[in-house]
Amino acid sequence: MTLIFGYGNLNACSTIPAPNSGTSNRTKVDTLYKKANFDSTILVLDERSKDSETWDVFFDFKEFKDIHEHSPIYLKDAMKFLSNESYSERQKKLCLCSMQRAPLEGYVKIVVQCKELYDNDKISEGPLDWAIVPNFSKAHTIARNYNDDNVRDVLNNILQDKKISTDLKETVKDILSGVLWKNIREIEGN
Repeated sequence: MTLIFGYGNLNACSTIPAPNSGTSNRTKVDTLYKKANFDSTILVLDERSKDSETWDVFFDFKEFKDIHEHSPIYLKDAMKFLSNESYSERQKKLCLCSMQRAPLEGYVKIVVQCKELYDNDKISEGPLDWAIVPNFSKAHTIARNYNDDNVRDVLNNILQDKKISTDLKETVKDILSGVLWKNIREIEGN
């Protein structure tokens, strides 16, 4: 296992290894798995981790690992959660963390939804930014798949938005050029 940046505050990266392929269905769903109530689980995890200084703490909780490992069956739940204006930005970021093992197609739908929510002033730029480049786990789903047509479409849409901050636009440009993925690979030693 390769470590990235180590532990730190809630903006630190995780040390959990990423799945090998960015375009295949990266999660094998256990047919005996009993699906949990997504919203309740995210809210309980948020409460249990409120004093933590790192996002890595979620891997200490079986409930989080279960959702993370079975993320394909929670995609609709996550999208509904993100749309709920009563949840905090931190809770929405936790939701996004739990989806890091979702198949590329599903994860792109989440990013598209975050962009739509942002366009309609339902979320701030924070969760949108987090959906694109979450500082969590080593999946790097969007950066890893920078050449995918659907990824490129959503990122180009973000670049055209006059409301998007210069910082996020620069990050998006780095993703589209492949620079961010190259830098990640160098840091991780891949």
